[in-house]
Amino acid sequence: MVPDAARISSAVTKLVPQEADGISLSFGLLDDLSGASLEELSIAPSTGSAAMENPKKRQREVAEFHSKVKQMMAAKLSGAEIDKNYSKIFIKLCKSLNNLQSAPAERKVLVLYSDLLENSETASFYKEDQLSEAVKNADSFYNNKLKAKCALPDMSGVEIYLNVMREAKSDVRISKAEQFGSRLLESQGGVVKVDAI
Repeated sequence: MVPDAARISSAVTKLVPQEADGISLSFGLLDDLSGASLEELSIAPSTGSAAMENPKKRQREVAEFHSKVKQMMAAKLSGAEIDKNYSKIFIKLCKSLNNLQSAPAERKVLVLYSDLLENSETASFYKEDQLSEAVKNADSFYNNKLKAKCALPDMSGVEIYLNVMREAKSDVRISKAEQFGSRLLESQGGVVKVDAI
């Protein structure tokens, strides 16, 4: 499933309400590859001085930045291959969270659009026993199956917005994967919000 670029762009705009704020945004796809190739865009914060900065110019710069974000996402998503045999969600999420936590930002936000159904050599949520084990004890499942591939950072102060993409045929499985993902990220200190934007 591929999310809508306009919807993601709108979510980003809502999460950055102040025009004076600087923004550094990284965008990547969850697919069957372990590496995380990210597209990055940024805009510096305003100087904060009305005497030095034209507010109308700043509004135009911010609008132009959001327009570039929308275009970049639309281009990346329109070329996304779907129906892959594997999905390496955990490794990409983990690498992104490590990069995010090491960034020098005051506010750190991760927005994820996914069905959360890991299907890799590390773990498969298409195997009922593994999914049940993950839901039953998220920390144990992480320590035994996932941590060796990538250790999650301390996520204190990180806001994580999980936008769960659902389809009728696997809704129950997706709900279980959502429970696991939320519990695991919260256990590492993250503030998790599901379907909140």
